[in-house]
Amino acid sequence: MKRASALISAFAICTLALSSIALAHARYASSTPAPGQTLATSPAAVVITFTEELAAASTGTVTDAAGATVSTGATIDANDRTKLTIALKPSLPNGVYKVNWHSVSADDGDELDGSFFFGVGVPAPSTATAPNPAGIALLIAGLVILATSFALMPRRLASR
Repeated sequence: MKRASALISAFAICTLALSSIALAHARYASSTPAPGQTLATSPAAVVITFTEELAAASTGTVTDAAGATVSTGATIDANDRTKLTIALKPSLPNGVYKVNWHSVSADDGDELDGSFFFGVGVPAPSTATAPNPAGIALLIAGLVILATSFALMPRRLASR
């Protein structure tokens, strides 16, 4: 019984340590314009701030309602590597625009994707899509169940 308790305790500690590493992604923190924001005039750029510094592979695009690209490029701010600036074509007409972003963490290379909308002269949906951490939680739960099964296996075999 002591062995099973020790194995479960060690596994729990490892799981907690690994889950904090697994959750260390460059996540969306804020942006200008904000998701769902309606602007009176066309912005020159969309600036997205992330929770971690970004790697060079991070990128973003902006498209109009027809799916045409209205962005001209994305750059990471050299002075604040948590900021991604997506330059826009000048004088966007009134309409709804979708921002798609792809972040790559400079720390561990983990990748995330997300999107949100803003409007110029018209209301935009406030729905933003962000990565769902449920997959990580399910993986951890599965590992806990598996480890518990292995920890209890010697006890079951000994009772036969």
